[in-house]
Amino acid sequence: MTVANNLSMDKFLSMLEKAVRPQFFLLATSFLFFLDSMAAYFSGVGIKDIVEGGGRFDVSLALEVALIFVAFSGLISLVFPTLMVTVVLVYIDLQYRVWKTSYHIKKSWLGIKDDPFNRQRRQHNCVRPTELLREAHEKESKFLMDRYAEYECGEQEGRVAQREVQVYAFCALIFVACNYFLPGSYSNHTISNWAVGYCGASFPVWVTIGIFCWFVVLPVHQDDLNKKWIYCPPLYEKLEAEEEQHRKTEQEWKKKMGLRPSPD
Repeated sequence: MTVANNLSMDKFLSMLEKAVRPQFFLLATSFLFFLDSMAAYFSGVGIKDIVEGGGRFDVSLALEVALIFVAFSGLISLVFPTLMVTVVLVYIDLQYRVWKTSYHIKKSWLGIKDDPFNRQRRQHNCVRPTELLREAHEKESKFLMDRYAEYECGEQEGRVAQREVQVYAFCALIFVACNYFLPGSYSNHTISNWAVGYCGASFPVWVTIGIFCWFVVLPVHQDDLNKKWIYCPPLYEKLEAEEEQHRKTEQEWKKKMGLRPSPD
């Protein structure tokens, strides 16, 4: 009995842990709004109506829910991930064009001539993943290869989780927008329009849409390059010594040539 209780508790804790993840919340939100929109459009009965006791819930509605679930699964797994990639790529292109225009304007008006892609100095006792991988292959070091493999495993898990959040946020964004903009009298049965009527304004819907939009484009604005470091003091000291020697050689050459030395 004790073992069974422990297993039940472990399952409960595992389920609770998954329930508090952003992916689970976004997926559940997506399905809720998709179900509400489809039920209101095809049956004229939304979740609000059922809760208030003004709607039916019978075998016919159960079959409709099953079909809606199948459609939802297809959209989530096949259609929306591909559509999201296209939208994000378009957003990245627009962002780059805006940044490029802004940089040229600042360069022309303010005289900025610095390279916008300045390489950040290493964190203390840390190196970049590419530096660790290159050193591991050059030295054929099992320790360094294991260290890189451990880092890459953690990175892969993080990328998968981030991807899930991004896709589910995009799905939630589409479904909330469809739920709110459902045409005609169907919108009277939706959750989003019920929230608008309850609050007396549409700001809850727009705030929700804005939050989901931010989750979708957030990875684009994250400076991952300057956050990826691996703790490896021996390699750090070696690389810093090599770069220090390179800087001294460069400074001496500039002095001989009569050029202004670069600041350290």
